[in-house]
Amino acid sequence: MGLQRLARRAGRLGMIAAAVTGLTTEAAGQIAPDAAWRTIRTEHFHVHFTPDVEAIARRAAAVAESAYVALSAELRPPRGPIDLIVADNVDFTNGSATPFPTNRVILYARPPVDVQTLRFYDDWTTILVTHELTHIFHLDRARGWWGGAQRLFGRNPAFMPNLYLPSWIKEGIAVYYETRLTGSGRLAASQNPMVVRAAAGAGALPGLGDLSLTSPTFLGGEIAYAYGALAIAQIGATQGDSAVPRFIEATSRGLIPFRLDAAARRAFGAGLSDVWEAWRDSVTRADVRAGAPLPAWRELTDAGWAVQAPRWTADGRLVYAANTGRRVPGVYRVDPATGEEHRLGRRNALEPNVPLAGGGLLYAQPEFIGPYTIRSDLWIEEDGRERRLTTGARLTRPDARADGAIVAVQGVAGSARLVRLGRNGGPVVPLTEASADVQWTEPRWSPDGAAIAAVRWMRGGITEIVVLDTLGGVRHVLARDRALNAAPSWAPDGASVVYSSDRDGRTEIWRAWLPGRGAEAAAGDAEPDAVVRARLSDAGTGLFFPEPSRDGARLAAVHFRADGYHLGVASLAPADSATPDGVWSTTPALAVPVTGPLVIGDSGAAVDSGTATPYSPWRLLVPRYWTPVVRQGAGGALAFGGLTSASDAVGRHAWSAQASVEPGTGFVDADASWRYGRFGLPLVDVIVAQFWDRDRFTFDDGEPGTLDEQTRRAYTGLTFFRPRFRTSSSLSVGAELQAARFVPRSARVEAALRDDLRGTRLTPGVRLAGRWSNVQTPALAVSPEDGLTTTATLRQRWLDRDGGPITRSAVGTVAAYRGLPIGGFANHVIAARAAGGWQDGRATSAFGAGGVDGGALDLLPGLPIGGGARPFGVRGFTPTSQEGTVAAAGTVEWRAPLAIIGRGLGRLPLFFDRSSLVAFGDVGSAWCTRGDLGEPACRASADGPRWMASTGGELVIEAAPIYDLAYRFRAGFAVPVREGGVTPPSRVSFHLTVGRSF
Repeated sequence: MGLQRLARRAGRLGMIAAAVTGLTTEAAGQIAPDAAWRTIRTEHFHVHFTPDVEAIARRAAAVAESAYVALSAELRPPRGPIDLIVADNVDFTNGSATPFPTNRVILYARPPVDVQTLRFYDDWTTILVTHELTHIFHLDRARGWWGGAQRLFGRNPAFMPNLYLPSWIKEGIAVYYETRLTGSGRLAASQNPMVVRAAAGAGALPGLGDLSLTSPTFLGGEIAYAYGALAIAQIGATQGDSAVPRFIEATSRGLIPFRLDAAARRAFGAGLSDVWEAWRDSVTRADVRAGAPLPAWRELTDAGWAVQAPRWTADGRLVYAANTGRRVPGVYRVDPATGEEHRLGRRNALEPNVPLAGGGLLYAQPEFIGPYTIRSDLWIEEDGRERRLTTGARLTRPDARADGAIVAVQGVAGSARLVRLGRNGGPVVPLTEASADVQWTEPRWSPDGAAIAAVRWMRGGITEIVVLDTLGGVRHVLARDRALNAAPSWAPDGASVVYSSDRDGRTEIWRAWLPGRGAEAAAGDAEPDAVVRARLSDAGTGLFFPEPSRDGARLAAVHFRADGYHLGVASLAPADSATPDGVWSTTPALAVPVTGPLVIGDSGAAVDSGTATPYSPWRLLVPRYWTPVVRQGAGGALAFGGLTSASDAVGRHAWSAQASVEPGTGFVDADASWRYGRFGLPLVDVIVAQFWDRDRFTFDDGEPGTLDEQTRRAYTGLTFFRPRFRTSSSLSVGAELQAARFVPRSARVEAALRDDLRGTRLTPGVRLAGRWSNVQTPALAVSPEDGLTTTATLRQRWLDRDGGPITRSAVGTVAAYRGLPIGGFANHVIAARAAGGWQDGRATSAFGAGGVDGGALDLLPGLPIGGGARPFGVRGFTPTSQEGTVAAAGTVEWRAPLAIIGRGLGRLPLFFDRSSLVAFGDVGSAWCTRGDLGEPACRASADGPRWMASTGGELVIEAAPIYDLAYRFRAGFAVPVREGGVTPPSRVSFHLTVGRSF
């Protein structure tokens, strides 16, 4: 029996196949490894870029060196050179930084001209570089025993103490220096005070433990940035300029990284909690003005979260883009008279939806046009069907004239310009120049189609509301401030433009009259060439996206409240009743004072002039760290070893390796993997592994025997993937070779060894695996919704070196989800999955039915929760209750939202996200066909399924055990209702696991 059992286990190595599946990536937003990367070297940086962004990269290199000097005056410099990657393969603003495996920063070359929280900047490269470089200065720092551990283990992330800090500290410090060193950025803008005013007015100011990136309450993950920056700024304001650097030094050497109050007391004599509570006490409800923001104001939406860009339709209704959290982003229509609201369609981003004269909606949305490239293009939706107008044109914020002519913003490397194109997408004709120091956004046609109102941003943080002619010539400047002037929209008579501005510290609605077009009515004795401005609103928090109705009687706008943005309508005062804020001339050019130069260099002029050379990855592929490995060896004793890995800056190479040895037996287990991405697609994977197994058994006369097996395996494969915003698919194909040999540990065992188990057995094979999914997962969802996920794996192996016999297997799953809006903070979901597997009797391992499907999480080394994925799981039964060459299973679950928690647990590094309840029914079986009985994979005595079934429930808690890294914990019970010839462990069993069941 022992030898047969070991023979069955000889082919159990599914780990390589699983590893290949796990390596498949959707590549959302990552840089393209197949691009023609080049490098320039400065004193502290290796700057990598593609030829199309060389000018921006050289500017970023100069900014980075200047920012390095400024940060070095405040913080301890990081170790070694920093890799700075400048990419332009995605149409969104972002950046990232990591100290592992080396110090690296990625910048996407798109200015945040359309990002409300980031729009106050003097120079976007300076803001972005300073923010991300602050992360490197902060996270690289390690002192005390942490520094000693790094001297032994290298740049091991486990010994980087500041990586353990909550994101509100990491991001708060970066935002603090982004403003402190540049004079602009988020702490100098109006957004954070607005958030505080709204939260204070609602009595909803959070505690420090509530500032998790995984927060399910509005602002979502932005809460860590907004309040984290305020907390760090409060430290600087109350404890002195040197308090933040001292705090960083304290956290860099603290024995336990979670004792934040202790680190703060060492740094400046007060706990973080004390500083925060003192700040909270200073913020009162009196900071929020009472009353309506506009005359006769009436809100039309109550879902909160995000609302943008309302537009009036010809029949007097409003269409707008929204993300309610309960559903993925979409476009909605509301009737102001009745409040009746309808969802018209799905959107990939919150962009204006422009009603067209002939029907339909014009809008922009991002989409993948390749495995690594995201571009925003124009689309038209008519009668529920989407039609794409452009591909790869990089267009956002469109507006349409009555004759169908379109004006839009076009992204170019490091800037944004205005362009014009025909109703059907036509040729794209630039209206303005593209410049890193001048950027354009939010164009709107005048009612007569003879002019365009738009926002012009200029270096120094100046934004203007500008009127252009149809060829792009500037006619008038209606507003110019070192503030955020945004979202212009025409009054129906074409004599004035309404827009939002935070020039007074709060975002309010303003109106500006064109020279000679109603100025006399508004200001009486105004000069003919003067511009008159009047503030229309008095919002306690902020008011955005003004949109006059087509009859000029009403004004739609978006009001910020503690739970998000809300669409409302008000009456629009006539020109003769407006109170002007001032009369000022537009000729000559306006002279508005700008508060000083940038602190970090003159990045508008400074560029690096170093020589560019072809990118080389080899410097970054040298291992920089190692991690000790302690595990259970095959011989039953502890095995000791280590692991390491490396990857280059642009993703062309990534490798990992680990090895361990069990001293008593000498067993060496090792594996290594390498991924090559230079082709872009396919990704090339090579994996090799060796491990040992030991079988102890007893002969019929009671004498013990030991038989060891050494297995070596190699896999090479190709992985293809096709990411899209609404679907994803992947395919991997590969070949493998297994070499196995038995090592008898006594003469009697050697004599008993079957002939077919002697020598080295070579088992070549091929494998094909695919996945496709179109499920939706809204921000507040407790489960995937409204879609399907399918997987399939096919495998064939030749069981000896002569090419035969052959064994084949196939495993497939399909999961379906349907959201039901029947109450709660998120949709209820009905989820169902079916799984099936088949292999012939020559297989060396069997399918097992039973057990709890899910994931696995090591709370401590060697102390896991969860047993991993089980496609044929049946809760209430053991994982191998039934085994065979054929298996099938099905599950139906009702997933119901329970409560949004959104709270931390005092000063502990634990955050609770949301909770839900699950009621389930499982059924499954594994069996052998009659022809397979007696084969290695079959122990069954019957030739048909004997169904096991169970029912039960689970409590699901989504929580972050270390501040921001969220996991799904499931605690449940199962009651077997059909035993299928198997005796279950108990009448009621309980389980604790992680991850979803599917």
